[in-house]
Amino acid sequence: MSARDLILDPDWHLDALDLQAGQAVFVKASRSLLEETPFLDDRLDRSGLESRSVSLQDLARADISAPAHSPVFIWHSAFCGSTLLARLLSGTGHGLCLREPGVLMALSSLKRHNHADAFRSLTPVVFKALAHQAGHGERVIFKPTNIVNNLILEAAQIFPESRNIFMTSELREFLISIAKKNESGRAFARRIYAMFARDGLRAGSIPPDQALSLTDMQIAALVWLMEVEQMRAAQTALPAERSAWLDGDRFIGAPAPALKAASAYFELGFDPEEIDTLVSGPTLNRDAKDPGRAYGAGDRAREADRITEAMGPDLQRIVDWAFKVLPDIPRADYLARALV
Repeated sequence: MSARDLILDPDWHLDALDLQAGQAVFVKASRSLLEETPFLDDRLDRSGLESRSVSLQDLARADISAPAHSPVFIWHSAFCGSTLLARLLSGTGHGLCLREPGVLMALSSLKRHNHADAFRSLTPVVFKALAHQAGHGERVIFKPTNIVNNLILEAAQIFPESRNIFMTSELREFLISIAKKNESGRAFARRIYAMFARDGLRAGSIPPDQALSLTDMQIAALVWLMEVEQMRAAQTALPAERSAWLDGDRFIGAPAPALKAASAYFELGFDPEEIDTLVSGPTLNRDAKDPGRAYGAGDRAREADRITEAMGPDLQRIVDWAFKVLPDIPRADYLARALV
């Protein structure tokens, strides 16, 4: 099969870019697999999946247009309920949500490491290939990893009619989420900081020797600032109707109005009764990243209380410190056009 054939067949998912081998890898993945898999990155179980490879040159030369129904995007700050939102919005007849496709991370890395020619040639076709996976009359809902937030404006240019929800948690809640993951959370924050520091953001311009002296939680706070900084810049660059903001804490606290607003903004066609059914169903009482685990808003709140008590006054001190780093970012309403 040619690259074009693979792209236009919704049974084939563009899974990876092997830059060393010069190959693009597709896997044959059912819709149910794509919908049920929390993350389409290296955590996807590929055992038993048929695969096909084409050269990166053939992929870049594939002559395809964007799908009839423009995709939409949920860009997020991590730990804000975006995986749950994506799971709820994905449904036959409405849209297919692709959560954190690993192939987008390869594009993000190309951009950060200044591989300009490869980035320029591959980015449009990769996004279009993924956008062709929705069923007839549907649109793809992208929920990329926060690592690829440096691709927001490229995606907007490829799909001029796409709409974007920027989803965040409050800084305090973000720090709590990092802290409750213990060492893995702290390592995650430092790894993401190292990536984002390549994006030319003000919050990432701290000299390396000074950054090494910061605590893990200060680094995590800088990660959140860089995410918000990037989203604010994107909202400034995009026409007003093409972006909206959803506060993840408001979504968790009152999911029905947020779901109705997100569905309407993305033009997914959910009627109010369908939203009510989703809200009263089991999804909100399961861990969106691990559906086999019971987990709901009450569990999240109890964990937050435990971490808040354990961190004591340090938590608020870090929040206060962070907003002094970029004093032009307000503590509230730091993004525009709130959905709820």
